[in-house]
Amino acid sequence: MILGMGLAMIGRSAQATRAMALPDRMAPMFPSHMPHRHMPHRHTIRILPQPGQALALTFDDGPHHTNTPAMLDVLKAHDVRATFFVVGHNATRFPDILNEIDRTAEAVHRATGHSPILLRPPYGRLHDAQRDMIAEARGLSTVLWSVDPEDWRDPGADLVAERITAAAEPRAIVLGHDTKPGTVEAMPHVLAGLSDIGLRCTTISMGLEQIDWASL
Repeated sequence: MILGMGLAMIGRSAQATRAMALPDRMAPMFPSHMPHRHMPHRHTIRILPQPGQALALTFDDGPHHTNTPAMLDVLKAHDVRATFFVVGHNATRFPDILNEIDRTAEAVHRATGHSPILLRPPYGRLHDAQRDMIAEARGLSTVLWSVDPEDWRDPGADLVAERITAAAEPRAIVLGHDTKPGTVEAMPHVLAGLSDIGLRCTTISMGLEQIDWASL
């Protein structure tokens, strides 16, 4: 069972979009070819709810000892915030989902001073009943995505950048992996391309208006 959480970050400074990734020992909740946005669920976020020219960059599977700092440097250089869903340890001693959520939330709170407000299941594998249970028991909404460049396949930086910019649109949630060097290399081109088409980047919590950034 793999679990983690994420933070909204600008450069090296963590600022609290609190989110966690959930166990991967789940049955798929939809066919891999089916766009996430076409499967509404009251506790699931697939696009940003607020109108406007913003989208959210999200990164999974980190932190990586070299690639994550490099990604943060790119974001800092462009004054961009993103949401990172950070993977925790393999917790074979605690197979229960809520136990695993609590363990990871406590670990992240000790490290960052913030508690999670969002989660993401690896591969999107989480049944509606599980999402309901987690939302009701822990107040955590599930975050999926609407743009997937499949950077985990290591297609190369040029193709990652092309896929993201071609699919980008207002309110989109972009999936990426800060563990992949090709994604880090692609990001300056992605950010330039998004700017060229009039899109700005935000975090999930900012898009949901859950965090008052001025107070942090």
